[in-house]
Amino acid sequence: MKRMLTLAVLCIALVLTGCGTDSVKEDAKDTAGNKKNKVTAASTLDSFVNADIPMYKNVVFTEETDPNELLGRPNSYIAKIDFNDKSAIDRIATKNIEDLGLEESDKGDQIQQLISDRTGGTIEEFKTEKDLQNRLEYLQDLPVKSNVDNEYRYSSGKVLLRIDSALTPSEAERYEKAFLNQ
Repeated sequence: MKRMLTLAVLCIALVLTGCGTDSVKEDAKDTAGNKKNKVTAASTLDSFVNADIPMYKNVVFTEETDPNELLGRPNSYIAKIDFNDKSAIDRIATKNIEDLGLEESDKGDQIQQLISDRTGGTIEEFKTEKDLQNRLEYLQDLPVKSNVDNEYRYSSGKVLLRIDSALTPSEAERYEKAFLNQ
């Protein structure tokens, strides 16, 4: 009797195993196929933190605080985060002190000015990829003398990453790698 019960349980287990799906393969396929769709403004900032990129003050904007007054508007971004690159700010502040003959004690003021000017970049998340493409076209059509004409730009899915031209190529590359590998 005991042997029959063990055999019955074993048969049921085998039948149930055969009815299951290969969820590991499906999860891997889903991750590879929809990776672009899972990138968000928040996940992008997290990817920078996880890559140990040193940053100063980060600003998550709301409809009320967005300086461009575009957040949540039709055909515009639905999330916007500004970040400040610590390496670039420290490098530029040190250079400014040397070039202007300022005291080392003025470095804090230089850093605060660079933070208020947003020396780093911005992450913009859009509702659709078409909205993102329209934003890219708008930015490309700005006058050459504007402050965004030389910025580094990367996109993945519905997220646009814009890096200030004040960053060196190697500083910008850290963000690009973290962004594209999330």
